[in-house]
Amino acid sequence: MTGKSAQPRAARAQLTAQLATNLRRARLRRGLSVEALARLARVGRSTISQIERGGCAPTINVLARLSRALRVEVGRLVAGHGGGTIVLRHDQLAEPITSDGGLAIRALFPAGHAIGARFYQVRLGATGKAGLDSLRDDTSASAVTVLVAEGRARLELPDETHDLLAGDAVAFRLGQPHALVNRGHGDATLYVVVAPPIATETRTRA
Repeated sequence: MTGKSAQPRAARAQLTAQLATNLRRARLRRGLSVEALARLARVGRSTISQIERGGCAPTINVLARLSRALRVEVGRLVAGHGGGTIVLRHDQLAEPITSDGGLAIRALFPAGHAIGARFYQVRLGATGKAGLDSLRDDTSASAVTVLVAEGRARLELPDETHDLLAGDAVAFRLGQPHALVNRGHGDATLYVVVAPPIATETRTRA
């Protein structure tokens, strides 16, 4: 039992360390100081310093701001590997999983390459409505964070509703009735991180 519980902690620690290394490397490659990156990304200087020291893991919203400021994909900031570079070309990614409601889900990590959290691109067709239960961890009510990259979306939960614009993020638990609704006229593009369960309540982040 102890060995099993230690595995998720070790995976999260590995992911945090990978992000710390990748963020510092990307910042230095662009010739930015911590202060300059903080201004560009609108993220606190102390937050960036803590991330680069491996002292904390950022929310998906903070990660997206850093990604935009550094002009690198979010996946490159969290990518982990055994000392070599892993490049996934478009035709090497798994085919999108489609379902009713105009939902298309594409995994953005190498097959069999577990890093603690799983990262997906989700496209929801115009007026589409669907859930994310296909991403649920079979052993628990997985924590999920959704970032709206393009378009407008609405998260419907049993006792609450959240309207989301591009740049907004929301964290909640899978394993409960829910639906993502496209509130725009075109496709909505979302990025989804599925992580081990969290102890906090459902909340949104601007």
